[in-house]
Amino acid sequence: MKILILSHSSSGNTSLVTRFAERRLARDGHEIITVKLPATPPDPATFDLVGVFSPTMYFRPMVAVEAWLERLQDQCEARIPTFLVATCAGEPGAHFEIQATQLARKGLRVFAAHFIPMPSNWPPHRVLSAKIEPALPLGRLMCRGPLRPLRVALGFLWTELTEPDERDRREFEEFLDRLPKEAAAACPDVARLYSAWLPGAKALGHRMTTREMRKATAVRIDPSTCKRCGSCAKACPSGTITWPEREQPPVMGAGCTGCWACYNACPHGAIAGWMSPPGKGRYPGPSRETCALFNH
Repeated sequence: MKILILSHSSSGNTSLVTRFAERRLARDGHEIITVKLPATPPDPATFDLVGVFSPTMYFRPMVAVEAWLERLQDQCEARIPTFLVATCAGEPGAHFEIQATQLARKGLRVFAAHFIPMPSNWPPHRVLSAKIEPALPLGRLMCRGPLRPLRVALGFLWTELTEPDERDRREFEEFLDRLPKEAAAACPDVARLYSAWLPGAKALGHRMTTREMRKATAVRIDPSTCKRCGSCAKACPSGTITWPEREQPPVMGAGCTGCWACYNACPHGAIAGWMSPPGKGRYPGPSRETCALFNH
């Protein structure tokens, strides 16, 4: 099969998972073409299967990814089989439902969805979690054996509890291996692609607007700390941060979608945000253990 993968990663987790999927699917003889935001997506009609890999943000897809997918050519009644993969801190909420509905309008038929837990990369969450980090061993103890499913819920207390393990990788491998056979299956109702375990998560994801996300971010660049490296401008998926004068700090525009990519990308702690002092709670990207897990 000729497979198109559309991928965006805000902190490295989704990129890691995307590369793993590329290798796994190519191993079985499939031709893989991967396109990353902001490159213009090719015509899906020239592919047998389409996959969308993206992070969950506020229990829904990233706004920048939604805008990117709107650039896909309409396929009318083509109904091209499509699968979704999300990385999130334990609860994708309305992510798959919203994305599948959007893609259906483009003529892409979503037939399968899978999420991989990752540590939260939301700085306010990490700032709060750091206050009880000394009790993390207790959290790990509480999630052993048959109590393993608790790690997703307890991940709201300790961000590192949702670090993926070998079982997560194995379940993802099994998902990828089933895709070619399931691509011809009947399209499920989008509401049945995923059942949220957290009460109200889907409803919250549907209610979140760009305005609400921006209020929960409020990032700003500190000119006195900024080293003029441009990392934030490169990381911004919406193009809100520009760097017109290399002698001056980058400029924060009015189109912020609240993804915190700039905050996590800044290596100098020059960006502050809502409930997040400069550099505090910054997510450095996948751990060495997670990289080893998906580079297997």
